[in-house]
Amino acid sequence: MDFSDASGNGGGPTPPDEFSEDELDQMVEVLSSAGGAWLIEQLYEEPKRFQTLRQAFPKSPSTVQKRLDEARDAGLVDEKPVYRGPKKHHQLTEKGEVIGNEIERTDLVRIQREIWPSSLLRKMPGISNK
Repeated sequence: MDFSDASGNGGGPTPPDEFSEDELDQMVEVLSSAGGAWLIEQLYEEPKRFQTLRQAFPKSPSTVQKRLDEARDAGLVDEKPVYRGPKKHHQLTEKGEVIGNEIERTDLVRIQREIWPSSLLRKMPGISNK
């Protein structure tokens, strides 16, 4: 991924290896929480409504809200949702976009599904009870 701006001066989003230690700690906490990486992956695809996220994630609405709040606190999701027509959509910040790209590039969500205990896997979207 090229992190330079149009002039080639490196003015684009901060690459992951240039985040501060505190920023990395917050991001690791979000990404290691059940559904954290999944949430960033979903919002990396496109901004989404809370209802859309809640319906796709088989946990309680309060868990989805908690992950959104944690991602906001870590600077991965915009503080204020954007409006598309009358409906609010949650979207990633520039930092969130960088992390979303890394999640996609490394296939983190698939890797988490492979290493988590099977009891957790049955609760994750798109996973069968094999």
